[in-house]
Amino acid sequence: MSLYDYLKANFKDDGEPILTSELPCSSKGYLRQQLKELVDQGKLWRFMPGIYYLPYEWRGTKGPLKFNRLILKKYYRNKNESYGYSTRFSLYNDWQFSTQVPYVPQICTNNTSCDRLVTIGKSKYLLYKPRTIISNENVNELQFLDLMENLFTMTEVRDEEMDIRLQIYLEENEIDFCRVKELICFYPAKNKIIQNMEKVGLQYLINS
Repeated sequence: MSLYDYLKANFKDDGEPILTSELPCSSKGYLRQQLKELVDQGKLWRFMPGIYYLPYEWRGTKGPLKFNRLILKKYYRNKNESYGYSTRFSLYNDWQFSTQVPYVPQICTNNTSCDRLVTIGKSKYLLYKPRTIISNENVNELQFLDLMENLFTMTEVRDEEMDIRLQIYLEENEIDFCRVKELICFYPAKNKIIQNMEKVGLQYLINS
């Protein structure tokens, strides 16, 4: 099967991003050559280095790459594999613990070797290296620990409203507290997290 046939069989021609990292290849140099040939032939469009998509028409003109899908695939998850989640102010804003909108989205992801600011297209993202490798089995619990770490310094809600927001978060994410207990050792601020859990009446869930 040619590379073009593979792309047509595995990716939609509706702006779905194609990352070179997810393409089969025996040689990166040869893959780059093949991709360039497809771009030159108009069979593939290049968004930026390492990111492509199949041509399509949208409202009578060149269709755009689906940017939200790109960020999801690059830093959060792809198909059945999770490797990232929103953290810090992005996390608190997403779940209405805070009305403060971060100046750039903040993401904890396996796809960075250090904390850094990256630019994708015209947008910036602040990436954080996770305390331990993120997987399908622990993504919700790691995000919960991030949530608890700065619960009273990065949020605005208190008392009854805090309890309501926490209850919604816990129910929708189905947090496994046995796993939380295993993962908390990766956090230098372990004692702070436990103290914050005490303040909202959750410490018993990891002490049982």
